[in-house]
Amino acid sequence: MKRKAAQNVTVLSATRPEISVLEQTALSIDTESERERIDGALRTSKGPQKGHGMGSSPLSRLQPTAEQPVLTSSLIAKAVNKSLDEIYAPAVVQSRVAYQGVPGAYSESAARKACPEAEPLPCDQFEVAFQALAQWLADTAVLPIENSLGGSIHTVFDLLIRYRLHIVGEVTVDVRHCLMALPGVKREDLRRVQSHPQALSQCDNYLRNMKGVVREAVSDTAGAAQAIAQQGLRDVAAIASERAAELYGMNILERNIQDMRDNVTRFIVLSRDPLIALPEDPRIFKTSVVFSLPSRPGEVPGPGQLFKALSVFALRDVDMTKIESRPVREGSTRQFDYLFYLDLVGGMGDHVIQNALRQLQEIAPFLRVLGCYPMYLDGVEVAEGAVEEHQLSSNGARAPGGAALADDSLMLSAAGVPRRMPKQGRKREASSAPVVAFQGMYGAYSEAVALEAVPGCDPLPCEHFETVFQVLSQWLAENAILPIESSAHGSIHAVYDLLIRYRLHIVGETVAEIQHCLLALPGTRQEDLRRVISDAQALSHCGTFIRGLPGVVKQAVDDTAGAAKMVAENGWRDAAAIGSERAAELYGLEVLARDIQGGPPNMCRFITLAREPLVTSRSGASDFKTSVVFSVPEGPGQLFKALSVFALRELDISKIESRPMRSKPMQPFLGAGSGRRFKYLLYVDFMGNLADDVSQNALRHLEEVTEFMRVLGCYPARKLEGNTAR
Repeated sequence: MKRKAAQNVTVLSATRPEISVLEQTALSIDTESERERIDGALRTSKGPQKGHGMGSSPLSRLQPTAEQPVLTSSLIAKAVNKSLDEIYAPAVVQSRVAYQGVPGAYSESAARKACPEAEPLPCDQFEVAFQALAQWLADTAVLPIENSLGGSIHTVFDLLIRYRLHIVGEVTVDVRHCLMALPGVKREDLRRVQSHPQALSQCDNYLRNMKGVVREAVSDTAGAAQAIAQQGLRDVAAIASERAAELYGMNILERNIQDMRDNVTRFIVLSRDPLIALPEDPRIFKTSVVFSLPSRPGEVPGPGQLFKALSVFALRDVDMTKIESRPVREGSTRQFDYLFYLDLVGGMGDHVIQNALRQLQEIAPFLRVLGCYPMYLDGVEVAEGAVEEHQLSSNGARAPGGAALADDSLMLSAAGVPRRMPKQGRKREASSAPVVAFQGMYGAYSEAVALEAVPGCDPLPCEHFETVFQVLSQWLAENAILPIESSAHGSIHAVYDLLIRYRLHIVGETVAEIQHCLLALPGTRQEDLRRVISDAQALSHCGTFIRGLPGVVKQAVDDTAGAAKMVAENGWRDAAAIGSERAAELYGLEVLARDIQGGPPNMCRFITLAREPLVTSRSGASDFKTSVVFSVPEGPGQLFKALSVFALRELDISKIESRPMRSKPMQPFLGAGSGRRFKYLLYVDFMGNLADDVSQNALRHLEEVTEFMRVLGCYPARKLEGNTAR
C-alpha cells in the first residue's frame, strides 16, 4: 500500500508544497463540515485576495488555473488511494518482528504465527535479533528456545541473560523437512546436501540411505535453499521448509524426511517491555525465571541446595513445565557452576507466584524474572507420512533403514568405521592394547582424551556418536570416550539421547581444557586466508578471533580434525582449519596461531563407557558419582518429590539435565484450556556410591515416585581441574 501511494504522489510532485500546506491546515480542523467548507471555498475562489500576493496566503496559493486543477482534500485522498478518514487519521507505522534466518526459515513461520500483523525482519544471527529489538529497530523478536528432538537452544538461553528483554509470549511450530533441489535435478544427481546442523541431524536416517552424498552444515535451512538457487548448483540439495522451496523456485524431491514424526519447535516472543498479567485475566500464564545457587570459591554447593530452591514452588503446588541448567560463562570461580532456568505455570499477578519468588530470593544469590506470558495451548499436528523411528536390532544397535545388521563388516561399512578392526568374536592377543572408540578422526580432541583416560590404548575413530555406541555394543571395542558437556556450550544432546537407546554403562569421567589452534598449509599466511573451516562449536568459540581476519568467511564441517585433513588433502592455500596441535602434526599443517578461543577457558567433560558396569566397593560417597535418568508423572510438585529423595539423605546433585522424550515428546496439558506440552526425561548426577546403603535407599525411593528410572553408571568423580587437549 505504501509503495503504491508513493508512486501516485510522485505524479503530483510539482504540487507537493501545496499538498503539504493543505494537509497541515486540514489536520488542525476537527469536523468534517469544516473540511467541506474549505473544499467549497477553494472551488469558488476566483483570484488572490485584495492586498495579498499569490504566495502570501496558504490557501491563495492553491487557486485554479488553466493548467492546474484545484487540489481539494478529496482529490488528495484519491491520488494516494486513501479514504478521507485515512487521510485525516494519525499515521500508523507497521510494527516489525525480528527473527533469525532468511525468508522461508521456520523462524519466519513462527514470527508470522506469533505476530501476524507485523513485518518480519530477518537477522543473520540470534544475537542480531536481540540487538535489533534492544536498539528499537524491531518491536518484538521471535526466537526458538527448544526442539522436541534437538532439545534446548543454548545460545538463546545465554542471550536471555545478556540482554534485558522480556518474554511476552510463546508459540510452537511443526517442523516438516523437505529435500529440495533445482528444477530438473534428480536424487541420483546429488553429491551434497546442505542445511542447518540440527536439520541434518534430524534427518540422519534418511541421509544415510543416500549413498555417496556428503552433508554440509550451513547456518540456516532456508539459507541453504537460497544459496543453491542463486548459484545454480545442480549437484546439491537443501533440507528446508516448503515455503523456502516456493520462495526460491526449488523443486521438492521428497517431503517429511525427518526421522521422528513429532518434530516440534517452541519459540518465545520477546519485547522491550514486560507483559502485565492481571489477577482477573482468565488465560493460563507461564512465568520464566533464572537463578543461581550458593557457592563459595573452590567448593561445591552444599547438599540439597537445588531441592531447597524448588521447594518454594512445590510447597505451594506450583507446577514446573521446564527446568534447564546452563554453565555460568562469566564471573564464576569454577568451570561448572550453573544457572537454572525454570518455567512455572502461573502469572505474576498471582500472589502465590509472588510469594514463591520472594522466598526463592532468600535462597538464591541471583534471581531474575525473564517474563510472564500466556501459555500456548493449541494442539500440535503430526506430520503424515513422516518416517518412523528405526527399530533396534536384537543386539541393541540401530540398523539404517530398520534392517538387522548381518555382520560386523556390514555395520562398520554403514557406520563409517575403518575396516582395520578385528571381526567380532576374534580373540585378541593378551598383549594387544585395548581398543577405545571415539567420535571424530585422528587428531580430534576426543582422541587425546581417550589416550589420557585409557593410557596405552588403541584409539578407534568413528564418524558419528551413534557409531561409537554401535562399535562398543558389538564388542568391537573395550571402551568408548564421548563428550557429555562443555563449559562454553553446555550439554551434548545427542549423547544423552544415545545413553537411553543403548544399554551401556558409564564407568568413568575425564575433564579437559580445549585449546584451539589455527592451522594452514606450510607457507600460508593469515592475510592469504579467505575461509576458516571447523565444526560449528569451534567456529562459535573462536568467533572473536575470526572476526579479526578481514574478508574471511566461516565454513562448518562435522569435525575439527576432519577440517584439518580437508585442507591438507585438497592443498587449499586460501583456507585454514581450527583444530588441535596433534591434528597439525598428523596432517602436515603449520600452526599459525595458538589458543585462539575467546573468553574463559573451555572445559569439556567426557564420559567413559563400557558394556559392563563398574562394581564399586564401600568408600566415601564424595569419591564416587552416580548418574540416573527418570521421568515423573504429570502434576505439581512431582519433580520436587523426585529430588527430595536425594536432599533428605544429604546426597548432593552435581548436574541436572532435561531432554524431551523422543518417542512421545508431547503430552496433554491437564489444566484449563486444551493443548499439549513437552514431556521430559530428567538426567541427574549425584555424589554417591552404589555400594553405600544411603545411595541404594535413595534409588529405591526414587523408583517409587517416578514413572521410569534407570541407573546409567557409578564411577569415580574427577576433579574439575583437568588436563589440556591440544
